[in-house]
Amino acid sequence: MRTVSRVVLFLLGLVSVGPWLAAEMPIPILHRRVTDLTGTLSSVQQDDLENTLADFERKKGSQVAVLIVPTTQPETIEQYSIRVASQWKLGRKGVDDGALLLVAKEDRALRIEVGYGLEGVLPDAICKRIIEEFMVPLFKGGDFAGGIQAGVAKILGIVQGEPLPPPPAADSGGFHLLDGFGIFVLFGVVVLLPRLFGGPFIGSGRGGWTSGGGSGGGLGGGGGFGGGGGGFGGGGASGRW
Repeated sequence: MRTVSRVVLFLLGLVSVGPWLAAEMPIPILHRRVTDLTGTLSSVQQDDLENTLADFERKKGSQVAVLIVPTTQPETIEQYSIRVASQWKLGRKGVDDGALLLVAKEDRALRIEVGYGLEGVLPDAICKRIIEEFMVPLFKGGDFAGGIQAGVAKILGIVQGEPLPPPPAADSGGFHLLDGFGIFVLFGVVVLLPRLFGGPFIGSGRGGWTSGGGSGGGLGGGGGFGGGGGGFGGGGASGRW
């Protein structure tokens, strides 16, 4: 009889605990470098951070993202952070130069998660200093935007000094389509060349070459943001305020 009672109690325990174990905080789809699920940042503040991080990626190649969630419960911030980083795959594949700044507002917890390739320049001790010295004091005063901006600025400043492979768009020397000489040559090709062969000007409306009207593509095209395939191994640091 005792054995039956124990089995019943065990099964009841599984039933009651099961939903709690399954209620993991979902990982948001990555489509921006700044994701705020709490309404903490204004649209202007989000856009400013987004532009800062996008500009840094264009120039340096490294991917840094900010995620603000209400809570990571039932997981710790470390458990949730590595899940997010592993799914988002911030940083370039093979370079692993991604970083995630995670804030769990209701838990009063934050973490900097660092990709494999940045663990040398952003070791745990440095991440801890960024959190404790530059972010926590502002968070305690209610200035979450200022704290996040300060943390991001420190992360970017440190990574900037790291000798990483340049991004694909970075090119030293050579011909650039949009520099002064490139524009001059482009003008000669698209305007003068048709005249040499008896063709009409672009957009003349008499057949031959036309200006075209297709959409999409081109420099500075749109599209969402995505991770580059970077790997993470749990490096970084956490803090509370």
